[in-house]
Amino acid sequence: EPIVVRIYPNPVSEDCALQITDNTSGTYTIYNAIGKKTEQGYFKNNTLLHSNGWPAGIYMVELVAVDKKQIVKLVKQ
Repeated sequence: EPIVVRIYPNPVSEDCALQITDNTSGTYTIYNAIGKKTEQGYFKNNTLLHSNGWPAGIYMVELVAVDKKQIVKLVKQ
């Protein structure tokens, strides 16, 4: 079952928010376009991601909860 999530703004230039609409909490891992882990942490409801140090490009945000998983594309300008 997927995690219901909205990432905004997307594309992002500085900070973006993970808005989880079904009260799920868990971990997130961000991978760059070649699959290298860029960042990881915990999410719950609304979580702010700071992308200031990331190079421009396409990233995949993997969200994992107890019985749910979702991968969302994020573009950094």
